[in-house]
Amino acid sequence: MPRIQEIDRQLSALPQSGKRIVYWITEDRDILEEVFAGAAPTLKALADGAFDGCYAPDGLLYAYACRNNILVDLYALDAVGGKLSTQFLPRSKPDPLQPDPLGRAAFLYVGDFHIMQADSAAHLLKQFLHYAHTQAENGRQVYLFLISPVLCLPDGFAHEVEIIDVPEMDKEDIALLLLRQAAQERPDGQLQSDGETDSGLHGVDRQRILQAAADFKGLARRDILSIVNDLRSECGSFYGQSDRPNGTTENLERIRQARVRLVADCKAAAARHDKTVTMLQPDWAVSGLDGYINWLGEVKDDLLAPEEALAWGYLPPKGVLMSGVPGSGKTQAAKRTAAELGVSLVQFRMDNLLGGLVGDSENNFKRCRKRIEALAPCVVLIDEMEKLFGDADGAGSHEVKMNLLAALLDWLQENQKPIFFFATCNSVRGLRPELLRDGRLDMRFYVFMPTRDELAGIFSFHLARANRWSGGRLFARFAGEFTELAQDFLEEIALYGEQTGKAMLYTGANVENLVAQTNRTLRRSLSTSDGLTRTQYLDALLQTAKSSRSQPYGVTNLEDIADFWLGARKNQYANAGGRELLPFDGLDTGETVRFRTPAPQGNRYDKLLFQRVSQEICRLYTARKQAGRPV
Repeated sequence: MPRIQEIDRQLSALPQSGKRIVYWITEDRDILEEVFAGAAPTLKALADGAFDGCYAPDGLLYAYACRNNILVDLYALDAVGGKLSTQFLPRSKPDPLQPDPLGRAAFLYVGDFHIMQADSAAHLLKQFLHYAHTQAENGRQVYLFLISPVLCLPDGFAHEVEIIDVPEMDKEDIALLLLRQAAQERPDGQLQSDGETDSGLHGVDRQRILQAAADFKGLARRDILSIVNDLRSECGSFYGQSDRPNGTTENLERIRQARVRLVADCKAAAARHDKTVTMLQPDWAVSGLDGYINWLGEVKDDLLAPEEALAWGYLPPKGVLMSGVPGSGKTQAAKRTAAELGVSLVQFRMDNLLGGLVGDSENNFKRCRKRIEALAPCVVLIDEMEKLFGDADGAGSHEVKMNLLAALLDWLQENQKPIFFFATCNSVRGLRPELLRDGRLDMRFYVFMPTRDELAGIFSFHLARANRWSGGRLFARFAGEFTELAQDFLEEIALYGEQTGKAMLYTGANVENLVAQTNRTLRRSLSTSDGLTRTQYLDALLQTAKSSRSQPYGVTNLEDIADFWLGARKNQYANAGGRELLPFDGLDTGETVRFRTPAPQGNRYDKLLFQRVSQEICRLYTARKQAGRPV
């Protein structure tokens, strides 16, 4: 249901409920302008004769109400600044030199109500209720509208207030708004009456407006109108009329590109002002996650065409949980997901929801949930969930965090919007079991230490990117041999690991850092970046890898790697990678803990990875079992 219809329904029930205060929860400061245009008959009925003699069309009702003091801003009267009682006390003898500003008012409103001090807010509501009761005895109904992005109601007034949690504009709401705007671009220059907004538009025009509505998805009404005006100035139209001589394919594409650009700029600006939501750029580049990419390909049609899934009696996937060692490419997998689906990627920073006052965190969550739902379809990245929602003995037991967890679980369970949740964590053991229950996140993947071939793909990506940044000069002599170079490096570094007893095992983040450190060293030792040979660069990589400037994850966190694998095995996570060197069923937990799976053959790096990690897994499993700790 479009939001204006839902708002109209709630407003229509006010006379029966007896409530005279309406609390609008919305970030749209212009919500009343939209309501007056879309719910004009209901507001005229509530005003009880105040609009008698008004011939303004419904689209101009808001301006008429403000101009004729039917809708009165209490801030403009300074009624919230200490002179409240004098504004609401009825006068026994009206002063012709000081006309009563509330004499005709049917609607009063206060914007940004949440910034008022609690005692002032309570005083305002108490005085208004007294004023409304006095007016009702004289056969006149008045209403107070409170507008705020969060619910901040003084104690003791809940039963007096109708709360309207204004939903964000969906595609249908935006289309209705744009149809009214399109009427202003008609060749005859005439505005059509409300209810006939699209009657004079050709079918192709309506189709272009629906396309524009899809582009505007996720923006507030004020931002949409601002971009519409910018497009009129820049292109002459925000959608391109079919009966105009300049409505060529090239011009229509220019309008579309300008519209998409302005919308992207607006969303980026909004994200910079919201510490809980960040727009990320989708990206196809990912390596070593073939298991997850294959699964995504299987469910892609369900996500893009949910009606087809419903026809077969099941719902599309709601999301996934991807757990992995730090630097294993979990965030990159989220970017690949958004790119595959062709939708926006939104990072939901739940740790930044925490507020200093009681109720702030919960209100922040509701506000951000509405904002994200307005961006649907989208992928929502919730990164490192264990940092906020640890197990019952950890930091997650805090009351506020538990309230946020309950809100998140409700969202995951009940969400009906085209949103795909991509949650990540670094520790399989770190999450509360409520998050792992079926029906919230459909699949649980784990990303383990990449194999040689997977690392070679990651190396190729970072080497190609470095060469591109250099204008193609840095690795011009071996630009087509990145994979072979990476394999040679991994073989040499594995031999070094065998000789020194070091677990020279790399994550994707380690590879990125190794390339950067090597190039930084080369810059200081060489006079030019032109003409590096493959042998020179391989030697430079090995020197950096063996120095203190590069510390692979296997050297610094071998026990964490083993602990992660045991946690993934206990919860039977699906492998997000390709080749699985250490399958869960390969661990023999009999009298002697060992791996039945034979060591891989064919390359030295995978053999080193298997030997060092399997030894550490067996050691850690045995130590915990002997100590009576869970394994």
